Amino acid sequence: MHAGRAITKTMDAIMNAKLFLLCLGLTGSAIAAESTAPVPMPLAPSPGFKATAGAEKPGTLRRMLSPKISVTSVTRNADGSLSMNCVEKPNPKAQALNQRRALNPQPQANQQ
Repeated sequence: MHAGRAITKTMDAIMNAKLFLLCLGLTGSAIAAESTAPVPMPLAPSPGFKATAGAEKPGTLRRMLSPKISVTSVTRNADGSLSMNCVEKPNPKAQALNQRRALNPQPQANQQ
């Protein structure tokens, strides 16, 4: 039975060492987290939406819509199962936007 006690003492020593290392790591990470405060950064504008040298106002930027949309429908079959149908159709919003642009063309910025 002495061998069982020796194994138990060895396991206890290993567990104590692991617990000590865990506490040491947690303490170190807590100290590091306290010493470096996060610095707020301003949000950078998207590169696609930058105005060219102040010639355009932000409200005059053009939207690009997809020329086609996917219309999905689900139908129930006679056996009770469902089937999905997916059809590509022209985007009505893109067509309407293109018609409005054709009626009211915006002046182009001078490019030199």
